[in-house]
Amino acid sequence: MSHCIKCGTVLPEGSAFCPSCGSPVGQMSQNQAPDSADSKEKITLAAFAISLAVFMPPVGIILAIIGTLKYMNPAYKKICQIAIPTSGVCLFLLPILYFCTIFYSLGFR
Repeated sequence: MSHCIKCGTVLPEGSAFCPSCGSPVGQMSQNQAPDSADSKEKITLAAFAISLAVFMPPVGIILAIIGTLKYMNPAYKKICQIAIPTSGVCLFLLPILYFCTIFYSLGFR
């Protein structure tokens, strides 16, 4: 399964042009891998977004929104889209967990 190198849309078998952006497909192999430096940069932002969604939710939300807008690769975009609600849940639950831990350690049971 190949993807458009310009917009990331999945290309139908034997197509000469991308159905989404109209870019010519050219002589691409079926399993053409993106440039390794570009790939590392992309997965780094997505990994930071999902990791910080749990540990520092406001930063995770910001990185996830940036990644959602920046990425053309659907897999990386999906990771960032998952990080947004994860950040919201953690933003709500972490203060509750902190306060429960403090109250328990102070002897309020």
